[in-house]
Amino acid sequence: MTTSRLAVLLAVLLAMSAVFLLPKQFQEQPVGVKLALPETLGEWTGTDAPITDREISILGKETEFARKNYTNGRGDELQATIVLAGHDMDTSIHRPERCLVAQGWSLAESPVVKIDVPGRGVLATTRLKVVKLVETTDKKQFPWTNLNYYWFTGCTDSTASHLTRTRTDITDRLLHGYNQRWAYFTVAATITKDMKRNGRTEAETDAFIQDFIARLVPETHLPSVKFGK
Repeated sequence: MTTSRLAVLLAVLLAMSAVFLLPKQFQEQPVGVKLALPETLGEWTGTDAPITDREISILGKETEFARKNYTNGRGDELQATIVLAGHDMDTSIHRPERCLVAQGWSLAESPVVKIDVPGRGVLATTRLKVVKLVETTDKKQFPWTNLNYYWFTGCTDSTASHLTRTRTDITDRLLHGYNQRWAYFTVAATITKDMKRNGRTEAETDAFIQDFIARLVPETHLPSVKFGK
Protein backbone atom coordinates (compact mmCIF):
# COMPACT_ATOMS: atom_id res chain seq x y z
CA MET A 1 0.00 0.00 0.00
CA THR A 2 1.37 3.41 -0.92
CA THR A 3 1.97 6.10 1.68
CA SER A 4 -0.80 8.33 0.29
CA ARG A 5 -3.37 5.52 0.38
CA LEU A 6 -2.35 4.64 3.92
CA ALA A 7 -2.81 8.27 4.99
CA VAL A 8 -6.30 8.35 3.48
CA LEU A 9 -7.24 5.09 5.20
CA LEU A 10 -6.04 6.35 8.59
CA ALA A 11 -8.01 9.59 8.15
CA VAL A 12 -11.18 7.63 7.38
CA LEU A 13 -10.69 5.34 10.38
CA LEU A 14 -10.11 8.30 12.69
CA ALA A 15 -13.24 10.04 11.41
CA MET A 16 -15.30 6.88 11.93
CA SER A 17 -13.95 6.33 15.45
CA ALA A 18 -14.72 9.94 16.39
CA VAL A 19 -18.42 9.15 16.01
CA PHE A 20 -18.22 6.82 19.04
CA LEU A 21 -16.53 9.54 21.09
CA LEU A 22 -19.33 12.06 20.54
CA PRO A 23 -21.51 12.61 23.60
CA LYS A 24 -24.99 11.17 23.26
CA GLN A 25 -26.56 14.47 24.28
CA PHE A 26 -25.10 17.96 24.24
CA GLN A 27 -25.52 20.45 27.04
CA GLU A 28 -26.19 23.95 25.80
CA GLN A 29 -24.14 26.76 27.29
CA PRO A 30 -25.74 30.10 28.21
CA VAL A 31 -25.77 32.69 25.45
CA GLY A 32 -22.90 35.20 25.73
CA VAL A 33 -24.71 38.14 24.13
CA LYS A 34 -27.87 40.18 24.45
CA LEU A 35 -30.03 39.70 21.38
CA ALA A 36 -30.99 43.36 21.28
CA LEU A 37 -29.41 46.33 19.57
CA PRO A 38 -29.54 49.67 21.43
CA GLU A 39 -31.88 52.36 20.11
CA THR A 40 -29.18 54.99 20.67
CA LEU A 41 -25.42 54.58 20.79
CA GLY A 42 -23.39 57.74 21.18
CA GLU A 43 -24.36 60.00 18.28
CA TRP A 44 -26.17 57.15 16.50
CA THR A 45 -29.93 56.54 16.46
CA GLY A 46 -31.26 53.18 15.29
CA THR A 47 -34.52 51.96 13.81
CA ASP A 48 -35.55 48.33 13.36
CA ALA A 49 -34.74 46.87 9.93
CA PRO A 50 -36.41 43.82 8.39
CA ILE A 51 -34.89 40.37 8.08
CA THR A 52 -35.41 39.12 4.53
CA ASP A 53 -37.51 36.07 3.71
CA ARG A 54 -34.45 34.54 2.08
CA GLU A 55 -32.42 34.83 5.28
CA ILE A 56 -35.20 33.23 7.29
CA SER A 57 -35.65 30.40 4.78
CA ILE A 58 -31.99 29.41 4.40
CA LEU A 59 -31.05 29.52 8.10
CA GLY A 60 -32.09 27.08 10.81
CA LYS A 61 -35.62 27.32 12.21
CA GLU A 62 -34.33 28.22 15.69
CA THR A 63 -32.12 31.04 14.41
CA GLU A 64 -32.88 34.41 16.02
CA PHE A 65 -32.17 37.87 14.61
CA ALA A 66 -31.78 41.52 15.54
CA ARG A 67 -31.12 44.28 12.98
CA LYS A 68 -31.15 48.08 13.02
CA ASN A 69 -30.27 50.83 10.58
CA TYR A 70 -28.39 53.67 12.28
CA THR A 71 -27.91 57.31 11.33
CA ASN A 72 -26.11 60.20 12.98
CA GLY A 73 -26.48 63.96 12.74
CA ARG A 74 -23.83 64.17 10.00
CA GLY A 75 -25.68 62.13 7.42
CA ASP A 76 -23.74 58.90 7.93
CA GLU A 77 -25.52 55.55 7.83
CA LEU A 78 -24.65 52.01 8.87
CA GLN A 79 -26.43 48.73 9.55
CA ALA A 80 -25.84 46.38 12.48
CA THR A 81 -27.08 42.78 12.58
CA ILE A 82 -26.95 39.96 15.14
CA VAL A 83 -27.67 36.39 14.06
CA LEU A 84 -27.96 33.99 17.01
CA ALA A 85 -27.61 30.33 16.09
CA GLY A 86 -30.07 27.66 17.09
CA HIS A 87 -29.13 24.05 17.86
CA ASP A 88 -28.14 23.27 14.27
CA MET A 89 -24.89 25.16 13.74
CA ASP A 90 -24.54 23.94 10.15
CA THR A 91 -27.59 25.93 9.02
CA SER A 92 -27.48 28.87 11.43
CA ILE A 93 -23.95 30.23 11.02
CA HIS A 94 -21.88 30.68 7.87
CA ARG A 95 -19.18 32.91 6.44
CA PRO A 96 -20.64 36.19 5.10
CA GLU A 97 -18.27 36.02 2.14
CA ARG A 98 -20.42 33.21 0.78
CA CYS A 99 -23.73 35.08 0.83
CA LEU A 100 -22.24 38.40 -0.32
CA VAL A 101 -20.73 36.78 -3.41
CA ALA A 102 -24.08 35.09 -4.06
CA GLN A 103 -25.68 38.56 -4.00
CA GLY A 104 -23.37 39.81 -6.74
CA TRP A 105 -20.62 41.45 -4.68
CA SER A 106 -16.94 40.98 -5.53
CA LEU A 107 -14.56 40.57 -2.62
CA ALA A 108 -11.66 43.03 -2.74
CA GLU A 109 -10.10 42.68 0.72
CA SER A 110 -10.62 40.63 3.89
CA PRO A 111 -7.97 41.43 6.53
CA VAL A 112 -8.35 40.91 10.28
CA VAL A 113 -8.76 44.25 12.10
CA LYS A 114 -8.36 44.54 15.87
CA ILE A 115 -10.49 47.12 17.69
CA ASP A 116 -9.81 48.42 21.19
CA VAL A 117 -12.93 48.11 23.34
CA PRO A 118 -12.62 50.30 26.46
CA GLY A 119 -12.75 48.24 29.63
CA ARG A 120 -12.95 44.90 27.78
CA GLY A 121 -9.81 44.39 25.70
CA VAL A 122 -9.19 43.92 21.98
CA LEU A 123 -11.86 42.55 19.66
CA ALA A 124 -10.67 40.80 16.49
CA THR A 125 -12.92 41.35 13.47
CA THR A 126 -12.78 40.45 9.80
CA ARG A 127 -13.09 43.51 7.55
CA LEU A 128 -14.62 42.80 4.17
CA LYS A 129 -14.36 45.31 1.36
CA VAL A 130 -16.81 44.36 -1.36
CA VAL A 131 -17.68 46.01 -4.66
CA LYS A 132 -20.72 45.78 -6.95
CA LEU A 133 -21.33 47.57 -10.26
CA VAL A 134 -24.58 49.53 -10.12
CA GLU A 135 -26.39 50.97 -13.13
CA THR A 136 -27.74 54.53 -12.88
CA THR A 137 -30.90 55.88 -14.50
CA ASP A 138 -28.83 57.15 -17.43
CA LYS A 139 -27.45 53.64 -18.03
CA LYS A 140 -24.00 54.39 -16.67
CA GLN A 141 -22.24 52.08 -14.23
CA PHE A 142 -20.30 52.99 -11.12
CA PRO A 143 -18.70 50.86 -8.39
CA TRP A 144 -20.70 50.69 -5.18
CA THR A 145 -18.22 49.88 -2.41
CA ASN A 146 -19.25 48.54 0.97
CA LEU A 147 -17.28 47.83 4.16
CA ASN A 148 -18.55 44.95 6.27
CA TYR A 149 -17.01 44.05 9.65
CA TYR A 150 -17.95 40.74 11.24
CA TRP A 151 -17.07 38.49 14.17
CA PHE A 152 -18.44 35.48 16.07
CA THR A 153 -19.21 35.36 19.79
CA GLY A 154 -20.01 32.33 21.93
CA CYS A 155 -20.59 31.97 25.65
CA THR A 156 -16.93 32.67 26.49
CA ASP A 157 -15.10 32.97 23.18
CA SER A 158 -14.95 35.57 20.43
CA THR A 159 -13.19 35.21 17.09
CA ALA A 160 -12.94 36.86 13.68
CA SER A 161 -12.41 33.49 11.99
CA HIS A 162 -15.11 31.09 10.83
CA LEU A 163 -12.48 28.32 10.84
CA THR A 164 -11.51 29.06 14.45
CA ARG A 165 -15.16 29.15 15.48
CA THR A 166 -15.75 25.78 13.82
CA ARG A 167 -12.67 24.27 15.46
CA THR A 168 -13.71 25.57 18.89
CA ASP A 169 -17.23 24.24 18.40
CA ILE A 170 -15.97 20.75 17.47
CA THR A 171 -13.56 20.70 20.44
CA ASP A 172 -16.33 21.75 22.84
CA ARG A 173 -18.61 19.01 21.59
CA LEU A 174 -15.98 16.24 21.55
CA LEU A 175 -14.14 17.01 24.78
CA HIS A 176 -16.68 18.79 26.94
CA GLY A 177 -20.07 17.66 25.66
CA TYR A 178 -21.58 21.11 25.30
CA ASN A 179 -22.57 23.49 22.54
CA GLN A 180 -21.92 27.22 22.58
CA ARG A 181 -24.78 29.09 20.90
CA TRP A 182 -22.69 31.33 18.69
CA ALA A 183 -23.82 34.78 17.63
CA TYR A 184 -22.65 36.36 14.39
CA PHE A 185 -22.30 40.16 14.37
CA THR A 186 -21.99 42.37 11.29
CA VAL A 187 -21.64 46.14 11.04
CA ALA A 188 -21.68 47.50 7.49
CA ALA A 189 -21.61 50.86 5.74
CA THR A 190 -21.21 52.20 2.20
CA ILE A 191 -18.27 54.38 1.15
CA THR A 192 -20.15 57.46 -0.06
CA LYS A 193 -17.29 59.66 -1.29
CA ASP A 194 -18.40 59.60 -4.94
CA MET A 195 -22.08 59.03 -4.27
CA LYS A 196 -23.26 62.18 -2.52
CA ARG A 197 -22.16 65.61 -1.47
CA ASN A 198 -19.85 65.54 1.56
CA GLY A 199 -19.64 61.77 1.19
CA ARG A 200 -17.22 59.77 3.32
CA THR A 201 -13.89 58.37 2.15
CA GLU A 202 -12.86 54.79 2.86
CA ALA A 203 -10.70 55.91 5.81
CA GLU A 204 -13.53 58.00 7.26
CA THR A 205 -15.98 55.12 6.86
CA ASP A 206 -13.56 52.74 8.59
CA ALA A 207 -13.18 55.23 11.44
CA PHE A 208 -16.88 55.59 12.23
CA ILE A 209 -17.56 51.86 11.88
CA GLN A 210 -14.74 50.99 14.29
CA ASP A 211 -15.87 53.64 16.77
CA PHE A 212 -19.43 52.26 16.56
CA ILE A 213 -18.22 48.70 17.22
CA ALA A 214 -16.15 49.83 20.22
CA ARG A 215 -19.34 51.32 21.68
CA LEU A 216 -21.58 48.40 20.65
CA VAL A 217 -19.62 45.55 22.23
CA PRO A 218 -20.06 46.61 25.90
CA GLU A 219 -23.79 46.99 25.24
CA THR A 220 -24.27 43.54 23.70
CA HIS A 221 -21.52 41.21 25.03
CA LEU A 222 -21.88 39.74 28.52
CA PRO A 223 -18.94 39.74 30.99
CA SER A 224 -18.40 36.00 30.37
CA VAL A 225 -16.99 36.74 26.89
CA LYS A 226 -13.20 36.99 26.85
CA PHE A 227 -11.21 39.28 24.56
CA GLY A 228 -7.55 39.59 23.65
CA LYS A 229 -5.11 42.13 25.03
